Amino acid sequence: MAVDGAPNFLFPVHRPAAHGGAWRRLTLGAALALLPSGLLPGGAAPAPAPGASSPSVRFVITQTLVRPAAQEGGADRYLPSPASVVPGDLLREEVAVTNVGAAVLRGVLVAVPVPGGTAYVGRATPAASGWTLQFSEDRGRTYAARPAHTVSTVDNGRTVQRKVAAPPETYTHVRWTVAALRPGETLKFSFRVRVRAAGAQGAG
Repeated sequence: MAVDGAPNFLFPVHRPAAHGGAWRRLTLGAALALLPSGLLPGGAAPAPAPGASSPSVRFVITQTLVRPAAQEGGADRYLPSPASVVPGDLLREEVAVTNVGAAVLRGVLVAVPVPGGTAYVGRATPAASGWTLQFSEDRGRTYAARPAHTVSTVDNGRTVQRKVAAPPETYTHVRWTVAALRPGETLKFSFRVRVRAAGAQGAG
């Protein structure tokens, strides 16, 4: 984020990695570990070190179990803070970003890793006039609206490298860049993931 002309600061929301490459049932205790790194339960930022600039933004992240509608046209059911999940479950990851300072924040970056043991399946809050949406498939090193990677193919006996779109299930991070966040303003962003089967491999 930046306060009118100050440099941007990235506030990524960190997620725990899967243990042993396999997804384990998520317990309420583990859910607390899903809070952004450096934030206290409830999303309040700890006091900055002497001489450091105070981050004027608060993050609160929640995870909701989604039960899709039983029939077309019906409404999905949402179960907040599930005590546990199993392979195949659909989850909504949501982060609320609030400007708790007195100045407009510009260029607020909200980077949310796809939780370990899950795969991105879509429904990310779309880009709008006030923010952009990008994805990463290389653990947050680079971002693009449509990530691509290089693959090698053999054409007439020659190895040819070309760029191809990365499948959404290989995305490792979702990032929104907010142009301006007014004092007291809260924005919510979300996307959906599906719990992988135990032992399933993913980019995250």
